[in-house]
Amino acid sequence: MGSCKNQEGNRQNCLWVHGPIIVGAGPSGNLISACLKNNGVRSLILERSDCIASLRKQRTYDRLKLHLPKQFCELPLFGFPENFPKYPTKHQFISYMESYASHFNIEPSFEQVVKRAEFDSTIGFWRVQTQDCEYISWWIIVATGENVEPAIPEIPGIERFDGPVVFTSLYTSGSDFRNQSVLLVGCGNSGMEVSLDLCKHNATPHMTNFDAPSGNNPIALDFTGMGKGEAWVNGQSIGRYWPTNNAPSSGCTNSCNYRGPYNSNKCLKNCGKPSQQLYHVPRSWLQSSGNTLVLFEEMGGDPTQLSFATKQIGSLCSHVSESHPQPVDMWSTDQMTGKKSGPMLSLECPFPNQIISSIKFASFGTPRGTCGSFSHSQCSDNGALSII
Repeated sequence: MGSCKNQEGNRQNCLWVHGPIIVGAGPSGNLISACLKNNGVRSLILERSDCIASLRKQRTYDRLKLHLPKQFCELPLFGFPENFPKYPTKHQFISYMESYASHFNIEPSFEQVVKRAEFDSTIGFWRVQTQDCEYISWWIIVATGENVEPAIPEIPGIERFDGPVVFTSLYTSGSDFRNQSVLLVGCGNSGMEVSLDLCKHNATPHMTNFDAPSGNNPIALDFTGMGKGEAWVNGQSIGRYWPTNNAPSSGCTNSCNYRGPYNSNKCLKNCGKPSQQLYHVPRSWLQSSGNTLVLFEEMGGDPTQLSFATKQIGSLCSHVSESHPQPVDMWSTDQMTGKKSGPMLSLECPFPNQIISSIKFASFGTPRGTCGSFSHSQCSDNGALSII
């Protein structure tokens, strides 16, 4: 099951493989081969490059580390060395892969580019053709990985940009961009790690400064116009934002009516609109001026539409007694039912687009205190809150 070369007359050799053909000599291809060998099944790995784990060796940046602890990334039957750190470096992972292949005596056929793989129903086998040979087997396993080819977005106007445009598979170190301004597109694992690497080499990711809104009301960033990504304020992550993710289009009402037992679904608003577009920024993170906002946008939003908003949060309190009349719009109800209705208490927010988010206190009796500090008295029903 070694390499094969063209015969005279440009007719290719055919090679029968007794076990599965595995395409790709990365982590997945090697672990599959090792597990098969551990169960007495031979296999052949076809690898287009000249080495094992070629993506790690040839198409990753210098400071790359595993993004998960090593116990979640080690391959079956042969773990990481005990002296490896919790997050092994790129070079440590490569050495581990080479030791893994050596331990199981895995010898891929290198520089074999699979040009076509198809199942031949006339003979009941797979035909896998490379530039040198046609391999035939009962089985084929494709282990080329999800990141084998770069996904380069179309950016309008990029042809007018005079600086270098580099995909992360070709990025090696921030030293190439020392003291330069760099715009990163994408905020996945690679984007975050490359951003840190640039900062350590005195390069500057794209960012903006702002002054804190006046007053003491809570502050939020309004991400209207953005797509999906992550944001930092003065080095503190406010989390992932995704304003293009819309709420369900049904279930909202034109008017709010909280009569009867309280339920948060009684006054739904903004159906079909972004499920969240305001993201809280704690005032403790902010200075009066010179604050830094860093954005990593994944879907091409428009950062010029970003704005800060302050929110006013308040409480509503009221009480009603047996001597209070019932609401005017219910006076006709007594005549239709023949029964006398008692008084009713209704609460609503004073400003548009505000809703009652929770009921903090309820008492059927004679509570003590004032709004914001009510407590139950001796004449009270402690189960009133659960009823409301």
